[in-house]
Amino acid sequence: MSENQTKGKVSLVGLIMLIIAFLVFSGIFADAEGPLEVVDFTNLLGSFGKIAETFDFRGKGGVSARDGFLFSLTLCPTVMVAMGLIQIFENYGALTTAEKLLTPIMRPLLGVPGQASLALVGGLSSSDAGAALTRGLYDAGEITEDERDIFTAFQYSSSGIITNYFGGASSLFAYITVGAGVPFAYLFLIKIIEANLMRLIIKMQSKKEAAVK
Repeated sequence: MSENQTKGKVSLVGLIMLIIAFLVFSGIFADAEGPLEVVDFTNLLGSFGKIAETFDFRGKGGVSARDGFLFSLTLCPTVMVAMGLIQIFENYGALTTAEKLLTPIMRPLLGVPGQASLALVGGLSSSDAGAALTRGLYDAGEITEDERDIFTAFQYSSSGIITNYFGGASSLFAYITVGAGVPFAYLFLIKIIEANLMRLIIKMQSKKEAAVK
């Protein structure tokens, strides 16, 4: 089934592909074993080999432009896999399904269309994936420049929140006086607030420019 066949309507195939896309980018199967390992973005990325059983190809102690160049190379697999996956999901109608089903939720909540839902899920587990998917949506004309800026504000705060919170902050769970989900919900709320602050700034700027004209 091509993109043209699925454009403008919600299909069963598109719904199935949208669900698969959410599962791939959500990180739910990050620790899965066996065949389910492939249903995870991080597992699909894999890892670089080690040099002398200690360092990857970047080594240790690099600085300035040369180390920055090597770091940029590490982002290439993330961007390539993310863009390849989004092209597959789009071809089978996942973005069209997301637009039809999720725009009524995401438009009032964040000011972006439902197509951005895949980038939202991807950004919760991987900041690089979220950035790559957002850029892909913008380049494809699925979101406007203002929507891109709003969505970037959402992603900027606590980027990769699932991986960073439940990975890096898990050692603090024994010391906090509330449930582990409470700080997570607070951080997610901050992301929504930041997106809407950007919406407000853009709206005020637009009014100001219109008044000048």
